[in-house]
Amino acid sequence: ASDLPPAQDATTGVVVIDDMIKSEDFGDPVLADFLKRTLSKHPNERPEASELLGHPFFQTQILTDAVKAKEEADALVNQNQRDCAVCSDTFDIGQGVECEGNNTKHFTCNECFTGYVRSRVDNDAFRMFAAKGGAIPCPGYQCPAPSIKPQVLSQHVSEEVFGEYSAALKKMEEQKINATLEKDFADRLSKAEKQWAELSEAERRRRVHRNHICERILTLSCPRCGQAFVDFEGCFALTCSRDNAAFCAYCLEDCGSNAHPHVKNCRHNPNRGRSGNDVYYNDRGAFEAAQSERRVRMLWDYLGKLDPKER
Repeated sequence: ASDLPPAQDATTGVVVIDDMIKSEDFGDPVLADFLKRTLSKHPNERPEASELLGHPFFQTQILTDAVKAKEEADALVNQNQRDCAVCSDTFDIGQGVECEGNNTKHFTCNECFTGYVRSRVDNDAFRMFAAKGGAIPCPGYQCPAPSIKPQVLSQHVSEEVFGEYSAALKKMEEQKINATLEKDFADRLSKAEKQWAELSEAERRRRVHRNHICERILTLSCPRCGQAFVDFEGCFALTCSRDNAAFCAYCLEDCGSNAHPHVKNCRHNPNRGRSGNDVYYNDRGAFEAAQSERRVRMLWDYLGKLDPKER
């Protein structure tokens, strides 16, 4: 600390600063001039504050600060904006998708990205889509970034296109299931054929007869296409859900496109001869009784046509 009185200490400080200003090593001439004016020994020679604001030192600093502030603002804007890799227009980062690449991050605006996703899941591109496991890669050329996540897709494509994407995923999964089922069926068929080849001729014929009895006599099925059915809704004029064949629930006769005329006059219909809708309807007990009688008739008829040695 200085041992000089305050007044002398201040004067000494001014002298030191004045000596620094006069030194050739001081540095900034604008700052030197500014300090020289403000540290004048004579108060009358010192400029007013309003005059100091017009000094080049302040002007330069203000300009520098303004430029710096603008650069910082521009940098902030640039951080939140991206150029679309497809259309090259500039967008806020929330108006598109940016991949998660390590080196280069490709940005695609929502409109371009929507068109891109649609082109990846349409019928022409479905095979490639399925081959990639339903993944949507970055639109950037050969970009190694991870595929775009489904939740990101849902936020940046239209509802219609996301529906197309979801439908493509469903179709892909169905194809996987079908492929698995087809392989399983092929394996089972191959096994059955091998077992069949090992059977004797007599055993083969017995199996043919047994399958016919089980599938064509004992099982309730459409007389035209063979599709099995379990129940009915009371009306004995039935219609197959597969081929629209009309048939009688009493005798299972194929009646073309309308079974009502046949049911009305079917000799196995206990309500035959009645008027109104009663002739077409009956209860579950009547249905089961009619089917039991039908099975017995058909079984005896089938067995009666076989060689006695095969019965």
